[in-house]
Amino acid sequence: MLYTSFAVTGLVITVIFGCLAFVMKKKGYVPGGLSLAAGNFIEHYHLIFLPFLFAVFLFSRLLKLEAFPNGFHVDELSMAVDAKSILYHGTDRGGIRFPVYFRNYGGGQNALYIYIQALILKFLKPTIFAFRVQAVFWGAV
Repeated sequence: MLYTSFAVTGLVITVIFGCLAFVMKKKGYVPGGLSLAAGNFIEHYHLIFLPFLFAVFLFSRLLKLEAFPNGFHVDELSMAVDAKSILYHGTDRGGIRFPVYFRNYGGGQNALYIYIQALILKFLKPTIFAFRVQAVFWGAV
């Protein structure tokens, strides 16, 4: 199923670029060469083209976010426990109030990520999607 979602994303991107090539040829951008044509096309249509590509990117990442990757990794679970604990009790799982450094099996975790995750949990139910959506956001930025 994972390969299916990536194949669909690849198919969508291929169709987009095929349509762009067709429009570029129809508009007469191609005679100067593909690089010049692509530059002219993007220069004229970038306000439509770039947000559309960004939307395809987000759609491909948010599609089946709870299922891919399969399972809930131990680091994700650890941050989820700390975020829920910060949200409901104001402490980490060790009982320290609003810590700057979160411990995780001998290492540390990103405190800002956990505090933002707690804020996200204030508005979304605690599901796997709610815990992973922040990673998609930071990957898109």
